[in-house]
Amino acid sequence: MLLVTYGVGACIGPLAAGVLMKVLGSQMLYAFFVFFALVLVWRIRPKAVTGLHQVQDAPLGHVAMPAAGSPLSAALDPRVDEQTVQEVMQAPVAAEDTEVEEKAEQPAESGAARP
Repeated sequence: MLLVTYGVGACIGPLAAGVLMKVLGSQMLYAFFVFFALVLVWRIRPKAVTGLHQVQDAPLGHVAMPAAGSPLSAALDPRVDEQTVQEVMQAPVAAEDTEVEEKAEQPAESGAARP
């Protein structure tokens, strides 16, 4: 029901705001926002929210993944200290990574030497 309400509001809201702005002037956009903000405050009162449909054991909608991707992804996490991110970004590349890169570069170099 929440998605249907959102969809209807997303379709009708811009049309209604446009009509109001055309008829009564451009300041009606702000009046439109204020009106519906007050409607939301009125409808979603703390005493109106009962928690009747709340489930404590509901499954999470996401899967937690380890941060094994790019070291730069740690910079996006606000819990990680900036100094730690700088140290990880400046750490030398492991020997295994350099061997893989050297093998990938060898065929390209030999192919460039051919006429």
